[in-house]
Amino acid sequence: MRAEPSRMAKAAIVLAAAFLFSMTSSAWGDDIGGTVVWHTVNVVAALVMWFGVARRPGARRGWVLIALGLSAWVAGDITWDVLAWNEELPDVSLVDAWYHVGYLGFFAGLVVLLLGATQSVNREALIDGSVLALATAMVLWISIIEPSTEPGSAFSQIVAVGYPTWAAILLATIAWMRFHPRRTRLDAGVNLLTAAVFILVVLEPLSAWYYYYEPAIEFENAMDRAFQFAFCLMALAAYQTDEQAHRPDVHRLHPLRVAMLGVSLTAGPAVLVIAYDAQAVAAIGSILISLLVLVRFVMLTRERERSQAELAHLATHDAMTGLANRGLLLGALEEAMSASAQRGDRAVGVLYIDVDKFKAVNDTYGHDAGDALLIEISERIRKSIRPGDIAARFGGDEFVVLCRRLPRTADAVAVAQRIRGLLDDPIGVGPTEVSVQVSIGVAVVSPGTIDAQALLGRADAAMYGAKREGSTGIVVHSDSPSGEPAAAPV
Repeated sequence: MRAEPSRMAKAAIVLAAAFLFSMTSSAWGDDIGGTVVWHTVNVVAALVMWFGVARRPGARRGWVLIALGLSAWVAGDITWDVLAWNEELPDVSLVDAWYHVGYLGFFAGLVVLLLGATQSVNREALIDGSVLALATAMVLWISIIEPSTEPGSAFSQIVAVGYPTWAAILLATIAWMRFHPRRTRLDAGVNLLTAAVFILVVLEPLSAWYYYYEPAIEFENAMDRAFQFAFCLMALAAYQTDEQAHRPDVHRLHPLRVAMLGVSLTAGPAVLVIAYDAQAVAAIGSILISLLVLVRFVMLTRERERSQAELAHLATHDAMTGLANRGLLLGALEEAMSASAQRGDRAVGVLYIDVDKFKAVNDTYGHDAGDALLIEISERIRKSIRPGDIAARFGGDEFVVLCRRLPRTADAVAVAQRIRGLLDDPIGVGPTEVSVQVSIGVAVVSPGTIDAQALLGRADAAMYGAKREGSTGIVVHSDSPSGEPAAAPV
């Protein structure tokens, strides 16, 4: 039993046959026959694409827009010949409307496909694409548009300028799509689509140059076939329905993006050397490109600073709760006690907090529920402390609060009581609520009496004393008048 050819294989056979049929149009012997063949092949390409789009799985909006663009171009070609048979074409006609709508469809479809692959508009990629579009538009303006501009209405000149402008925009859109740092996937059909759009981007200014300057060498037939080949590639792209995975890399500037920015940056000076008469256009283009590149540089610098700040934060903070980690707390404690000893005016306090029966929550509701509980406890502790104090997750279900510059022991006790008060309210864990109990040990020392580790040891001992007391859950360990440490429940 033979396997049935895939839809893509069938579409490729139809398009190949149509294209080969178009190649024989010169053998029909008259302009009308060749024109009919030309338009027939274009219509077949558009129909084949619509057939493929209709059978694509998932979201089709981007492909529908591209198919509309192709159909508009085919309609523009037909309108061109219909109007040309009857009378001489005006400067602006329905043909131009069809062509510009086609370009708009291509552009909108590419943007929709990219947004579907990234779910966001990346500013860096947008600026890079704008730089490329400006550089391309500047070169096209100086080489093709300005030399060929003839007297006429402002509207007709705008329409004429629109064609190479669209070419620059499509080129920038392709660059935006390919170099987007957050792209995680993309339709496989975009590869063929990229090739087709690139052909159109090259052909549009080339055909404009050809018609403006009317060179002696006959290239019109070759350009027509190239346009038609691009149409066939677009139609075939609609049948590639697989998705290509792509590893996003937001911290690396792709070498091709660097090369693209470099080439764009040199476009203005190069134009000044080649076409000295175009000083104003080249100067304005160079200024705009330089400003965009400067903005890009500032964004890269800020992104680097942001990344460094995030790395520094990760090195000193608990990844789950966002509180300070053990290393940051110990360093801050030693610094606070050293400063207290030098000033000799304020005490330093430590609150050692342990969540009672936390293992039972993990065993009953699972580790995800336990993590959610710790995150909420951390947030309530953060809300309870004074400005300038530091809350840290010391490990597991243990937390430590550093109270700097305490006028009296009662201020540290007040912080502990605020924590107990906030934690008295039940905490939602999944479908239920959990009542949390904590044991808090408070240790306060006068300036210059003991070191940081000894102070932590006293707070830890007071916390275990609070567990034994089991009533209020707070035990204070402070210096007694005789100089000996003493512990007492609150």
